[in-house]
Amino acid sequence: MDGSTYSTAHDERGVGTSVGTLPLAANDGARRIELDATAPDIERIFLSAAARGGRVLGVVGCGPGDAQHLLARALAERSARSGVPTLLLDLSLPVGPVTDRIRWAPGDERVGESIQRDPRGFERLTAVACPTTVMRFRNLGGLKHLLEQELAHYQAIVIDAGSLLGTDEAAIPAATIAQACETIVMATIPGAMRRDQFEAAVTTLGAAASRMVGLVLDDAGNPTVGEELCRLAARLERYLPAVSRKLTRWLSQRPLLWDRA
Repeated sequence: MDGSTYSTAHDERGVGTSVGTLPLAANDGARRIELDATAPDIERIFLSAAARGGRVLGVVGCGPGDAQHLLARALAERSARSGVPTLLLDLSLPVGPVTDRIRWAPGDERVGESIQRDPRGFERLTAVACPTTVMRFRNLGGLKHLLEQELAHYQAIVIDAGSLLGTDEAAIPAATIAQACETIVMATIPGAMRRDQFEAAVTTLGAAASRMVGLVLDDAGNPTVGEELCRLAARLERYLPAVSRKLTRWLSQRPLLWDRA
């Protein structure tokens, strides 16, 4: 099964390290993977953030993969399930060209025109910055005003801040977004970066690093041999169902195929 490891202790920097597994549901047709919002470790992350107080939780990535996007959606859904008006604010997209699409920027009071309802219970807002508006998004004061004034009616806001590494094309650097968040969770893939790279990423966060409540290691991009073979066996279901089921059972009984490197 795809999964993640959540860490939440503290080292000398105050940065997180306890271990659990975050189950992921995979749709093999589209290979779309989602974190289960009801998983115990999603609950632990959510409660850790809630214990710090505040209403704005930022999820930042560190390295390749979609770990931060998956985690942000799961935390927004968990918040909405509690009956709290929740917004998932996506600030991870790169600067795009000028078009006729309805756009908003911090301070223009048109933000409500772009908010959409998500079937998972929360509302969504995506920042689509162009060259003429990008500096308004990068204005830390304007970003805080957006969260505290224009979006004041939400009791919880989860921000998908994108990745701290390789964000040259991002409309808003993840480190800037982190300064506007009251709590931060970092997500990455095991083996995707060295310890010194992780420490450099924490340094990039600056003062916001003291508000980090944990680190999530997402293994979705690091499948075991057993997971990959079962996924291939599932493709036979349509044409050779008996063979597909027999092969899947055989694979499930070979524990060595499920060990992670």
